[in-house]
Parts: sequence; structure tokens; C-alpha cells
Amino acid sequence: MWFRNWIRTTKVYLGQYPQWYKCYSPQEMRKNNITFDEYNPTIEACTIVDLLVPTVTSVSLTIVFLIGLLPLIYKCRWHIRYRIYLLKQKQYRKILNEEEFVYWGFVIYSDNDRDWVHRELIHHLEEKEGLPLCIRLRDFDVGKVIVDNIVENMNCSKKIILILSNNFANSDWCRFEFLLAQDRIVSEGLECLVLIMLEEINSNNLNSGLHALITTSSYAAWSTEEPALELFWEQVITAVKYQVNSNTQCLS
Repeated sequence: MWFRNWIRTTKVYLGQYPQWYKCYSPQEMRKNNITFDEYNPTIEACTIVDLLVPTVTSVSLTIVFLIGLLPLIYKCRWHIRYRIYLLKQKQYRKILNEEEFVYWGFVIYSDNDRDWVHRELIHHLEEKEGLPLCIRLRDFDVGKVIVDNIVENMNCSKKIILILSNNFANSDWCRFEFLLAQDRIVSEGLECLVLIMLEEINSNNLNSGLHALITTSSYAAWSTEEPALELFWEQVITAVKYQVNSNTQCLS
């Protein structure tokens, strides 16, 4: 447009017949044999919108936002899963029938303490006392959503047994299971909870929730000494067998 206006205002000589000068581009004008004297563009037609800068800026800001968001999502991933569980919680119904329980205890433990769970806990509670336990690697349904596995089996268990150790305190997975168990603890009190302390937990490994639980609750401390070991299993078995009136039951 600036060139067209310049020609008109300065009256630059274009030859005897300006109509001979034809527009070369855009292609539509060339096909239609639009001559220079017929070219009368509007401001809107000549305004070129450069979308490159805003597009690049928008994409860059989106990428930066996502890069900043990903660490936060990773850090809060267990809390996010917990919130998803709360949204799905209404799917689980409550039954008052005591016989609906499948397990005497749902065991929350670190994989690093798995040998102790299988060697000691299962031997004394299941094999010797006949108290079936829900063990994650053994009793969870294959292919089912992991949160559903946890909640359903937890609701099918009379007690929740926490195997406390430094491995437990450092495990995101154990903290997530404990977070799900807190709903049960709140509704039924600490009577549904059995705490087993395998070792003294370092203070730098304790978060506020676990520290409050340990300092306000009784627990059975593991010992390899014979007199203390006998007392330990007596405490654990008594705590697991202690009857609690609960309305949280297994799904049929």
C-alpha cells in the first residue's frame, strides 16, 4: 500500500500505459491479471498479523509453567492420590455385620522390612494364632487400581498394623498407606491401630504426623532377648485380638 500511495502522490513515471503493469503477487491477483492502476487495497487487506511472536511466547510460558509444576506434582503425588481416594470414597458402603471381616489385620510395612513380616509376624499371628493378615504383595488383587486394593482390604480388616522403622519413615509408599488409614483411625479411634516398633526411629526421619502418633500411642517394641520377646508377642496378639465395635466393613 505504501508503494501504491507513493506512486500516486509523487506521480512517478510508469510508462505510457500504467495498466500494463500487472501485479505479480499474491497469486490470486496474478491469476486475475490485476493491473497496477486497478490495485486499490484497504488498510485491513494490507495489515499482516505476525503470529510468530505471540505464539512462541505463549508456548514458552506454557513450557516454563509445566516445568515448574512437575516438581510440585511429584512432591505432592501421594496427597493427590489421597484426594482422588476421597472423591471415590462414597463408593464404599458400610455394613454393621461383624462376620464381614476377612482379615484380623491389614499390615502396612516397608519392603525393606518384608523379611521380618514374613518370617516373624506371619509365623506368630497366622500360623500359630490363626489370625489371617492382609499382606500387600500376597493378598492384593492383580490388575486392580492400587488405591482400591488398599481401601477395600483395609475395610475388610479388623485392625491396621503398622510396622514402624526407619525404612517405614523414609518410604513414600508407607506414608501414603498411613494417610489412607487415618480416615479409619479418625472414625474409630486408636483402638483399631496396632503399632509395632522394630527399631528406634531417628528424629530426622519423623514427619509431624508420625511423630504425633508415636508420642501419643502405645506400641510394642521388638526385641531379640527372650523375656522381652515373649512379652512383645503377648502384647501384639492381645492388641490384634482386642475386639472393637466398628461399622467399617468389607464390600460384598
